[in-house]
Amino acid sequence: MKGTGTQHNPYIIESFYDLLCINGGQDTYYTLGTDIDANDTPYSSGWTPIDLNCSYFDGANHTIRNIIINNTSLSEVKSVFRLSDTQSTAIRRLNFENLYINGGKSTVFSGVNSYPVYLSEMNFSFTATLGITSASGFSLLTAGTKNSFMENSTINCTISTIAITPIFRGDITNCHIKENITFTSNPSSENLITSTNLMNTAVFANIISRNSSSSIRPAAKLANCYFVMPEMQNISTFNTANNISGCCFYDADVAPDTVKFDTMYALSSENCKNPEHLKSIGFLTEGE
Repeated sequence: MKGTGTQHNPYIIESFYDLLCINGGQDTYYTLGTDIDANDTPYSSGWTPIDLNCSYFDGANHTIRNIIINNTSLSEVKSVFRLSDTQSTAIRRLNFENLYINGGKSTVFSGVNSYPVYLSEMNFSFTATLGITSASGFSLLTAGTKNSFMENSTINCTISTIAITPIFRGDITNCHIKENITFTSNPSSENLITSTNLMNTAVFANIISRNSSSSIRPAAKLANCYFVMPEMQNISTFNTANNISGCCFYDADVAPDTVKFDTMYALSSENCKNPEHLKSIGFLTEGE
């Protein structure tokens, strides 16, 4: 592998087999030098977690695509990358495309227990079908007991799950989330569908519950967020539990009349796009 692993001369990952060798440890830097297509690798029929043991991983806007994770276990976590959890890890400018998560507890980054992972300028596109009944210590992007951080990223996902499974465990800031969620049982209102804290983020979502009317929570705390939610079947309340700091609003023109959105501004589609109106209610627009 080219490079020396320093900040100014990082190790360059130029093949799938280089990707299997991210084991430099603390204070080492890696950069992805090419797109990785799992269809061209021995992992095409099923992904095995790759150990990620470094402090910095720069995707350099490259893409890892066509990953299939099959997991029949409801207790064992499978993932794309398994962090060593011996130091915090910063990952940036990395794209995941055509990621399929099927079965039990499967995620993108596992082993986040003692140290957080910092995600920046990421792009996630995935489909997930999960059979887990409890999402404790687990999210679709990270698994472990440690809260992490994600900023300036996009998430585009389709999810079918029994329990409410949050996208991320930790803080999401300055992100764009587009999600289609189907709950195959009655979800608990105590669980979260996005993250622990959601800030300066736009959420476009369709949510379907297959059973009785449900109350769901978007996040533990919200600040300066907006929601466009045209389809919410068998959802009675979008419950913020009054944990809002700063202005949050939703597009009332497209939201179902049967859903109660508590403690958020109800705006018309026109006013959702009107910077002057948003400023008048205290919403911070880009650049402020």
